[in-house]
Amino acid sequence: MISFVTSIKIGKGYEDYVHRLRMYLENLVRCPYTYEVIVVEDQCSLNQVYIADVFTKEEQRHYHLKIIVFTATYPNPFGYPMIEAFAKNKGIQEAIYPFICVTNADILFHDFEFIPHLLPCHFYRFIVYEIPVPQEWTYSPQLYNQQKCLNSFLLDKEQWTVQNIAYKSGDCMLLDKTTWMDIKGFPENTVWTHSDYVVCKIVGNRGLPLVISSTPIYTYEQFPKHSVMSQEELSILKSYEYKQVCN
Repeated sequence: MISFVTSIKIGKGYEDYVHRLRMYLENLVRCPYTYEVIVVEDQCSLNQVYIADVFTKEEQRHYHLKIIVFTATYPNPFGYPMIEAFAKNKGIQEAIYPFICVTNADILFHDFEFIPHLLPCHFYRFIVYEIPVPQEWTYSPQLYNQQKCLNSFLLDKEQWTVQNIAYKSGDCMLLDKTTWMDIKGFPENTVWTHSDYVVCKIVGNRGLPLVISSTPIYTYEQFPKHSVMSQEELSILKSYEYKQVCN
């Protein structure tokens, strides 16, 4: 039994995320095991659409979907569209199943063979493939026909370093709920673009075994982003060098 948790905010720069979320849900509905999907919607006056108005009650039942409204009150000195950690932590707290997979709202799984083999106090990461953004937003396994592996070196255990796992597996983090609560989720501060690195660092500091799943995941083509972290953000990342909790 597993809870899939993601966060979303539909607004400027995220106009196609309703389509991405629907693909995410259509992918998860293929899961043959007991699961739930928790989508935490970061809402504010700038939202262009609310997902509860997009997905009917019948669809929500079909997708095992639970929508949680989160009102953004966090400090945002750098003006990011959304700091996902706060919403994702809300989803972790609301999850009902013993294992929680926290992802972005546009991650697709090839299959779900990893679920019956999950163990507590283990940290699961994935081999990631990049696929083109589809012209028609209808889920099909044919989406995977054009794929490019982004981190094939992780098939070699010698490459399983904290840094490689953090930066090369995307924001798809799978732990048992007890461990998620123990490490206090994602960092609730101004770490935004590398919050997954913080989780990896905390888990690494705790000495949890790392497992690279044989199930691949897929993400859409990532256009180059030339963002530069501020010195304040870099110093916050550095502060997690020996910590064992995120908050």
